[in-house]
Amino acid sequence: MFQLNKKIIAIIFVILIILLFITFAGIYFFDKDQNSVVTEKEKTTTVEEEKKEVNIDEPQEVLDCDSILDLNEKNICFENIAIEKKDLKICEKINTDNYISNCGDKIKLEIALEKKDISLCSQTEEYYYLFVCIKDLINQENFAKHKCSELSENEKNICNDIFLEKEAIQEDDISVCSEISAENRKQECFIKFIKEKDSLDFCELLDGDVKNICMEILVNELAINNKDINICEKLSDPDLYYECASNTQLFIDPDKDNLENEDEEKYGTDPHNPDSDGDGYLDGDEVKNGYDPMGEGKL
Repeated sequence: MFQLNKKIIAIIFVILIILLFITFAGIYFFDKDQNSVVTEKEKTTTVEEEKKEVNIDEPQEVLDCDSILDLNEKNICFENIAIEKKDLKICEKINTDNYISNCGDKIKLEIALEKKDISLCSQTEEYYYLFVCIKDLINQENFAKHKCSELSENEKNICNDIFLEKEAIQEDDISVCSEISAENRKQECFIKFIKEKDSLDFCELLDGDVKNICMEILVNELAINNKDINICEKLSDPDLYYECASNTQLFIDPDKDNLENEDEEKYGTDPHNPDSDGDGYLDGDEVKNGYDPMGEGKL
């Protein structure tokens, strides 16, 4: 009886071992299959991400730009391709961390000029491109002044300013420049107008602020052109006189060595170094006394 019980226990033990083996084997192969499925999914996801990142549908020129290692050159490449194709999406690839780009505005400017539609100018973000857009279209299409009123307030002001500047030059009337709303455009109008004159008598015919602006611009221009600081004395305001004298001095002899720029070039001296050969004497003084400002000996 005891022997029979031992046999039964042994059989049950073996059966349990077999069941445990089957169970663990099943778990092992099930996990392996699951891992295979996950791995395949990961591979599929990775391939899709890589495809998305590379975007095989992009033009070859864009892919070529993307392969450039130098960041600045890569940005320039993207910008050039974007403008050429008039594609704003390519502009988004430009890394603007250390690169100033007006890629979008340049494309919008090109589109507005191509379609000859002044209303599209408003899509630009920077004032410079808005102004250039409106000015170029006005000049190209013989845009009538009364159409300025159809534009938005900001565009209307730019439009009117452009016509006023043209009117000032055409009618030879500098007072028209005063009507320009934007201060920087007003100043440019004065400068453009006055630089065509060669006598202060023109300014004397004007009144008030226009006369003062005319004197300031023309006196500076004449002083530099004639290399004569004394002309700056025509300015009664001490600050304006100092600015005029300083600008003229910088133009004539920036290093103040008593040798004008033309002579600096003639003798091969440095216009920004008063003692080019480092011997303790000013270049101009050496030349005046017959010595070589670039070394030892006489001239």
